[in-house]
This record gives sequence, structure tokens and C-alpha cells, in this order.
Amino acid sequence: MIKLMKIWKPEIYQGSQHAKKYFEGWYFKLVNKEEDSLFALIPGVSFGINENGSHSFIQLINGKSCESCYLTYDIKDFRYSKDSFRLWIGPNYFSSDEVKLDLASDNIRLKGELTFDSAVPWPGTLTSPYIMGWYAFVPFMECYHSIISMKHDINGNLSINNRYVDFTGGRGYMEKDWGRSFPSSWIWLQSNYFEDPNVFFTASIARIPWFGRFFTGLISGLSINGKLYRFATYTGAWIEQLRHESGSIGIRIRNRHMYLDILAREGDTGRLYSPRNGSMEGVIEESMSAEIYLKLGMLDPNTKNVIFEGRGRNAGLEIAGDIRELH
Repeated sequence: MIKLMKIWKPEIYQGSQHAKKYFEGWYFKLVNKEEDSLFALIPGVSFGINENGSHSFIQLINGKSCESCYLTYDIKDFRYSKDSFRLWIGPNYFSSDEVKLDLASDNIRLKGELTFDSAVPWPGTLTSPYIMGWYAFVPFMECYHSIISMKHDINGNLSINNRYVDFTGGRGYMEKDWGRSFPSSWIWLQSNYFEDPNVFFTASIARIPWFGRFFTGLISGLSINGKLYRFATYTGAWIEQLRHESGSIGIRIRNRHMYLDILAREGDTGRLYSPRNGSMEGVIEESMSAEIYLKLGMLDPNTKNVIFEGRGRNAGLEIAGDIRELH
């Protein structure tokens, strides 16, 4: 019963203390008001085949310099609340409304406290607890994905390599993944920096194992002034076009009534590690300075065709694996 109830609280720790071939990671994106400091923090746990490979970790990527680091901690250094989103890794604390950091690697030193306000969570329902819809109830998915906050305000400051950076007035984003492995190929996009500050966007397209076969799964949401336009496999949406050229992605998503055109251009990338059977053995490249162009419209020519058109900056973009698998 406790494990079942976790489905409606995807932000809390979903695993156990004695897991095998399991990972769980939370993604915190931090952008200051001047937009000249961008960071992604990824605290998590990795359980391999045996206890020798198990550990907790914090990944860090500097979106401007693209420097990154992977800090390992003993699995015993990972502590968490059983009923709310609060977790500790060593001296570092993470929650939905606060982080306290004390990180040091060969190239990045990060220390300070930030608080988060006015979060915009992905709306859940009884039958669709989070962004994965009814797939959240499937017990054998390779990877689960949840949006904790599409956008929130940041207050506080950090010492970054002994340089004071004020993040007050900046914007943040939070999501998480858990399961056995990341997909063999995927595209991930995110931005909450459009001309209209009340526009937020996220999308994931991935190759999903399913009863010995595979399908291309889609989950996407564009929020405009409080109205969320969902395009997902479970809502009947599909990918009509997918083009991949060096450093850019072009996608048309549609359902019976609407279309969403996406053009994303990659910025400089930094290296992150990804899970394979619980072990953090994969390597991916992520851009935090990509640009996303969106066009949302109606298919019915008798209505106003274009609902929204805009450019998102400070965008996250990952293009991983053999993208031809997604066609």
C-alpha cells in the first residue's frame, strides 16, 4: 500500500535501501536573473548488480562553460524523508523549495543556499498522477519520468569558485527519473524562458521497450498563461515528422485537432553520466544554452490557426543514442 501511494507523490524517493539494478535522480536547473549563470544539479542514487557498485552521487554541469563533474558519496550518505520530498547527500540538502550546497571538485566549487517560490507543478489526477499518464501504473517500465516544477522563482546566492553570484530573481526547473536504465535513444527539451514569462515547455521522445518489442513514446506539455496543452502517447498524439541534422532537431507533433512544431538548435554541451541497469555507466551530452522555436496551431481552417509562436532561450536539450530508432 505504501509503495502504491508513492505513485501520487512522484517527487519523493521511490526506491528502497536494498535495491538492485536501480537508479533515481532529481534534476534542478538554476538560472540567475542576468542569465549569465546557468547550472544543473542532479543528486541521485545508483544501485548496481551488487553492493560494491552502489553509491549516491551529485552531478553538476555549468551551462556557460560546459564544465561538469560527478561527485560520488557512500550510499549511507544518502538520506531521505519517506513522506515528503526532502533528501540529503553528505552535507547537501535538496527539496522542492530549498537547496543547501557544499560541493567541491577539481574544477568547480559551489557553496550556498537557495529557496524556491511560486512553483508551477505538472497537474496530476487520480488516473494520471504525473506526466506519464496511465503508464505510471505499469510496474515494468524501464524508466519513469516526472515534472516537479515547470517553473519557479529563485532567491538566495551561491559562492561559485569563490565568486559571489546572486540568484534572486532567477528561474528554476525541477524534474526526476527513476527505474533501471535510460532508453537506448531519446530527445529531451525544456525551456521556461520565453518572451512571455507565463509560457513553459517540456518534451521527451524516447524508445520504449514493451513486451519484447519497442515503440516511440511521447510526452510533452506547453503551458500558456495557466492553460496546459498536452501532447502524449496516452492522449492519442503522435509524431508526424522528425528531422535530425547536426546540432538541430525539427519535430511536428499532432493530435486530431492541433499541431505543435518544434525546432531546436543545440548550444555548447557538457558531459553527464546516465544509468544502465542501475549503474551510472552511460555518457551523454547536454546543452543548457539551446534555443527552441515553437508554433502551436489548430488543424481546423475555420478557427484561428496559430495559437502561439515563440522562441525559448536557456533551453535544455539532449539528443542521445541512434535517433533513427525514433522514426
